[in-house]
Amino acid sequence: MLTIEDVIKEFEGEKEDWHQHSNGGGWVYKNAKVDDTAFVGEKAIVYGQARVYGQARVYGQARIYGHAQVYGHAHVSGEARVFSQAWVYGQAWVYGHAQVYGHAQVSGEARVSGEAQISRTSLDRDTLVISCQQHTAILLRDHIQIGCLLYPIRDWLMHYESIGRVQGYTADQIKNYGEIIKFLASQHDAIFGDDESLPRGGLVHVL
Repeated sequence: MLTIEDVIKEFEGEKEDWHQHSNGGGWVYKNAKVDDTAFVGEKAIVYGQARVYGQARVYGQARIYGHAQVYGHAHVSGEARVFSQAWVYGQAWVYGHAQVYGHAQVSGEARVSGEAQISRTSLDRDTLVISCQQHTAILLRDHIQIGCLLYPIRDWLMHYESIGRVQGYTADQIKNYGEIIKFLASQHDAIFGDDESLPRGGLVHVL
């Protein structure tokens, strides 16, 4: 369990600036807002002007800060970080060492885990960026760029395995990049509007 001294050392403020949430015992800064219905575990922290509401759950050593929002039935756990202007909502889960920030929005039944970093910056809101194992994956309006390769979304979805083999990726790397490509495609409508020509994906794990 975190002590108030641990919290102040990691962030800032005076003891009176912090309180433990009634549902879970996690630490909440005076400017942050957490609903009574939301859960904040005893090792988790909500800081800045972040909001956690609805039936959302924040636990493990997760940190929510900046102007981030976590709501609905979303879970943020492990050592995950959600910050800046990011939103995590719906049935989404963010866990492991994942980071969601910028103007990123993770929703539905998306799963973001491992070392994934998801951001949609305020300078270019029509871009979703994931920092991956070897190369950065970028969702543009109708294309995905991974490293120096730029192809239409449909081509990636249909041919990512053969592209990965040509590039010398291992089977595990091809699988991971395939899931990232599916996640990027699933976020297209939220960013650019509906495009019925794109295939729809289901549950996605970003590793």
